[in-house]
Amino acid sequence: MALYEALSTQYRTYAEGSQRYNSVVGTIGQRQDDYWTDVQNEISSGWSRYEGAVKAHNARAEANAQVYGPKIFDYFKRRNKCRSQSCIDRLDAGYRKEITKLGLGDIPASYWLQEEKVSTTENVTKTIGNAIGTLGLSLLAQGVDAMTGGDGGFRESRTVYTNEIAHYSRKIKALPAFQQQLVKKTGYPSGVTDYASFRMHPNTSRQVASKLTAKGLTLPGQWSIADRTAFNRAVASKVKQEARARWNAEVTERGVDLPP
Repeated sequence: MALYEALSTQYRTYAEGSQRYNSVVGTIGQRQDDYWTDVQNEISSGWSRYEGAVKAHNARAEANAQVYGPKIFDYFKRRNKCRSQSCIDRLDAGYRKEITKLGLGDIPASYWLQEEKVSTTENVTKTIGNAIGTLGLSLLAQGVDAMTGGDGGFRESRTVYTNEIAHYSRKIKALPAFQQQLVKKTGYPSGVTDYASFRMHPNTSRQVASKLTAKGLTLPGQWSIADRTAFNRAVASKVKQEARARWNAEVTERGVDLPP
């Protein structure tokens, strides 16, 4: 009778432990959903951080444009009035010294110029003016040039400088060195314009995987958020490992080695 009771007690202990093991394994589906909710929350938080970083990045471009735009405009204005090479050289040297303070590398002055469309009216007016001044020879020459495949002296656009701050802000944002600052800070370029694009960006998958790895969830290399199947397998493996570790600790405490 004593042996029966002892065996019964041992079996109940074993059965209770086995039931605990199976109950943990039975939570796999719920744990997968819980972890996936964590993933969505992490993506949402990452998107908010990225939006904030982009706003700050654009604000720096605007601030720099307000400082350097007037200086660049003044440089072109003064250079346009130069009547000697020494004047041009002096202003060019001043520009290069000043622009390096922007911290975005050596930017050629021509980068800040913009194309301006020349209207048909302006072209015609200039042509007529030239014709009057040359007794019609200029107009005749341009007509011949146009018939032989040239542009007849007409210009579609010209390169000009401007004092518009918005222009300098756009040009600063377009500089590779400036764009790289955002990539270095966030891991994303400036062209990620919506949540869907951010969610599917490779860097988002890498950051999420890193967060999950810190929680003990091992995902395959190059895992993508689009691969929910691999994610579920990883969660299932983690839950089973946790259940097995708890089981092994309990049976080791009792000096036995039995599977659940």
